[in-house]
Amino acid sequence: MSKSYFRFLVRYHRVPLVFFLIFYMTIALSSFMTTSSLYAPDRGMYSILSNTFTVCMVMSILLTFGIPIYLFTWMHAKKSCDVYGALPYTRKEELVTSMAAGFLVCFGFFFLGTIIPAAIGLARGELYLSGYLIALAEMALGSTVLLLFNAGLYLVANNALDGAVMLGAYHFLPVMIMLTAGNVFSSLVAGLSTPDLDKISWLSPVYTTGSLVSTAVSMALPENLNMLGTDPLLPRTLILIGFLVVSILLLKTNFIDRKLERAEQLSDNALAYPLVIRIYTALCLLILAAGSFKGDVEFLLFVLIFAAFLVSQFVYRRTIRPNWKMVIQFLILTAAAFLVAGIGWWTKGFSIAERPIDYEHAQSISYSAWNDNDTSSINLHLDLKVTAEDTEALRLLEQMRQKSVDSFYSRRQEGKELPSADAFSSSGNLAIETDHASYSYSLDSSEVLSPDDLRTLEKYGELTIDQYSYGYGTDKQLTLDEYCKLIGQ
Repeated sequence: MSKSYFRFLVRYHRVPLVFFLIFYMTIALSSFMTTSSLYAPDRGMYSILSNTFTVCMVMSILLTFGIPIYLFTWMHAKKSCDVYGALPYTRKEELVTSMAAGFLVCFGFFFLGTIIPAAIGLARGELYLSGYLIALAEMALGSTVLLLFNAGLYLVANNALDGAVMLGAYHFLPVMIMLTAGNVFSSLVAGLSTPDLDKISWLSPVYTTGSLVSTAVSMALPENLNMLGTDPLLPRTLILIGFLVVSILLLKTNFIDRKLERAEQLSDNALAYPLVIRIYTALCLLILAAGSFKGDVEFLLFVLIFAAFLVSQFVYRRTIRPNWKMVIQFLILTAAAFLVAGIGWWTKGFSIAERPIDYEHAQSISYSAWNDNDTSSINLHLDLKVTAEDTEALRLLEQMRQKSVDSFYSRRQEGKELPSADAFSSSGNLAIETDHASYSYSLDSSEVLSPDDLRTLEKYGELTIDQYSYGYGTDKQLTLDEYCKLIGQ
C-alpha cells in the first residue's frame, strides 16, 4: 500500500467523499430524527436498531458496486490509461491502495452509521456486544469480498459499459440458476412443486453478505433470541472466503497483469461476453428442453432463444456478421440441454421422484377430489396426520403417490390423457408439505381414492365434503355415504 497514492486518492475525490458521508449519515440516523415507533411503541428501540442496521448494510453494499466503477473507470479509457500508467506506482500498489480506500468508505461508513444506535442499545440493555461485534466482522468480510469481486468483474470487460453489464450479468446469474432449477425440477420431477433452492442463493455474494449481517444483528437483539432455526454463520462465511480467493485471481489477471492496450476494445476475453452469453443461453435452453418433455413448450420459443443468441453476439461484437460457428454453438447447447432433460425424464427426475416421503414428519398432508357434472360440483377435502404406526394409511398414501408418479411419466410416452368413464368428471390432488420441499401429485379419475380407502383414511384426519348446485346456487355438506351414492361408487 502506498501512502502517497492514498493521499492522492483522498485529495482527488474529497468532494464526493464528503458528500456521500453526509448523505449516508443522514439516512442512517434518520430513525433518531423521527418518532420511536408509530406502530409498536413498546418495541421502539428494537425497531430503531433493526432499521438502522438494515439501512446501513444496504447502502454499504450499494457502495461496493459504485466504488470499483468510480475508481477503475480509467482502465477503460485510453487517455486515462496513459496518465495513470505514468504515475510512479506499481499496479499492485494502485490496487491495494484503491481497495483499502474503498474498504474504509464502505465499512467505515457502516461503522459510523451504526455506532451511535449500538452504543444507546448497549447502554439500555437492548443489544448484545458480542452480536454487534460479529455483525461488524461479517460486514467487514462482506465489504472486502464485494469490493474485490465487483472490481474483478468490472475489469473483465474492456470498456466501461461492458464492465457494468458484466457486473449485472454475473450478479444476476444465481437468480437465473434458481429460476432454471425450479423450472427444470417442476417439469421433470413428478409431484415436486416447490423444491428447496435456498442454498443456491448462497452463490450470490450480495445475498450471502446480507444474510450473514442480518443473522448476526438478529443474534445481537434480545427480542430475537427465539430465532433458533437460522442457518449457521460458518458455511456462508466460508463461501465468502471462496469468493475472496476468486476475486484475487480475477484482479491479478485483469488488473495487475492487464495490458493497457485492452482499453476501449471488444470485451471478448474468456470470462466476458462469450462465457456470459453461452451460460444464459444454456440455462434458457435447459428450461425449454425440460418443459418440452412435459409437453408445455412450443418450437417458436427455441427460435426466439436462437434469435436472442445471435443478437447478443452482434451487440458485443459491434457488427452484424453471422457465421456457421454461431449456429453450431447454439446446436451444441441445444443438444446438451435435451440430453440433460432426457436423462432427467428417463430416470424419473434424476431418481428424485422415487425418493420416499417422510409422511410421519410432514408439516401437512391433504387429499382433495373434485367431481363435476352438468348440474353440480362436489369438492372433497381430507387433512391427514399420520405416525409410523399407521401402516394402513401410509400404504394408501404411498400407493396413491406412486400411481401419480407412474402416470406422470407414462403420459409423455403414450401421448394422451387417461379417459374418465364416470358420470362425474373426477380429478384429485395429494399435497404434502415438508421442511425441505412442497409436493403436489395430480390424480385423474382412475387414481382417486375409492370409498373404502376414504373410510380408512377418514380415521386419521378431518374429512369435509361440499356440494354446490349450479341451478340453485346453494351449498350443501354431504356425508361420505351420500358422496359415494352421488358419484356412483
